[in-house]
Amino acid sequence: MGIYGDEYLAHSAGFADGRLIGTARGVVAGRRQGYNEGYNDGFDDGKRKGWEDAVLKANIQIDAANEEIAKLRLQLKDQKLKAAIVESVSTVAGNAARRAQEQRDLEVAQRDQLQREQAQSLRAEHEQMHKAFLGVISIATPMMKVFAKLPLDEKEELIKEYGKLAIQLQSAGYIDNNRYPHNQLLIKRYAPIVTQVLSEAAEKIRQKRAWRKQQEEYQGKCGAARLPIVTEGT
Repeated sequence: MGIYGDEYLAHSAGFADGRLIGTARGVVAGRRQGYNEGYNDGFDDGKRKGWEDAVLKANIQIDAANEEIAKLRLQLKDQKLKAAIVESVSTVAGNAARRAQEQRDLEVAQRDQLQREQAQSLRAEHEQMHKAFLGVISIATPMMKVFAKLPLDEKEELIKEYGKLAIQLQSAGYIDNNRYPHNQLLIKRYAPIVTQVLSEAAEKIRQKRAWRKQQEEYQGKCGAARLPIVTEGT
């Protein structure tokens, strides 16, 4: 019977105590299991959400980094393109400057060559003219001896012809500035006999013309009377 003195009470008390204890233990066990399940579910959910958040943030950062890399690549491409353009322009400008310099050098070389050729031609022509001049002098020197023995009228005709030819070859302006050839420096230097003979003949012709003029003036005043005739030997 025990402390209850009644089997039925004892059974009821045992049942009640067992139920209380069982309930308490069940609550504790349930709490423990619920905690564990909640912890595990919360941990799994938190880990998954954290991972997803981390992946999302990482993807955002990766996208931003990729966008920045794309910008940098575009800038680099633009820089390379600009550098290529600058290099191309510099190359074209350098080639153009080099071609222009080569053209200038070629023109200078051609001009120098032409000037050398012209100088050589002028020297050759000058030498030929000098030789021809000396040849004329060699002819004129003995011919002056023949000219000196001619009558004054023939000398006058030859001097007239000589004067016309001198103006034709040297021009009237040159003659005015440098006198007739027989009075020019080179003739006086290389053929003094030409200067001497022609000067003497010209002077006698001048005297003859002056005498004729005086005679004409005198005849006009005095009729048929004549002045003394001036001859070459006078």
